[in-house]
Amino acid sequence: NNHHTYPNSAKLSIRRFEFDMGWAWIRLFEMLGLAKVKKVAPKPVVDRDNAKPAVDLDTLRAVFQHRFQVMAQYRRAVIKPVFEQEKARACEATRGFYSRARALLYRDQRFFKSRHKHRLANLTEHNHTLATIYEYRLRLQSIWSQTSRNSSEMLDSLAQWCRDAEESGIHALQDFVATLKGYRVQPAQAGNAAQ
Repeated sequence: NNHHTYPNSAKLSIRRFEFDMGWAWIRLFEMLGLAKVKKVAPKPVVDRDNAKPAVDLDTLRAVFQHRFQVMAQYRRAVIKPVFEQEKARACEATRGFYSRARALLYRDQRFFKSRHKHRLANLTEHNHTLATIYEYRLRLQSIWSQTSRNSSEMLDSLAQWCRDAEESGIHALQDFVATLKGYRVQPAQAGNAAQ
């Protein structure tokens, strides 16, 4: 996924725990003067202090370019805290729905087994807030997964998603929208990945 997202990057890993043997060799050759790294994946630029009042094409490009980081941020900033809050609020009788269920709220459904689908259905059926943040996660993913859409349609979908999320009444979701509006495209660097 990292390579397909950033095909010109000499480094395939993005997160610290990702092992990248190719990057280790490139760095070794760079230290020996046999290679020069010219391009790596851009880091997301998020400026919440100067966030725009509404998303625009620049925001859409930045969000699309960093969609994996955006979804990881959604998991950390929305799903995790809301799930813990709802789990703490749940009465003893319904707490069983929450066991081992948090990961289902962000896992790809293609890898679900029937028991996972049943557990997720039970969880979202009994908790409107969790059903809402799950639905918003799916809607956000669908914005960039429909490649047949043009930029204008994608921008309209993202703007509508932001408006709906702001009106959801869920503080973590509203806060996430403020972060999303702060995404900026990092200026591109010229040159090849490595020589």
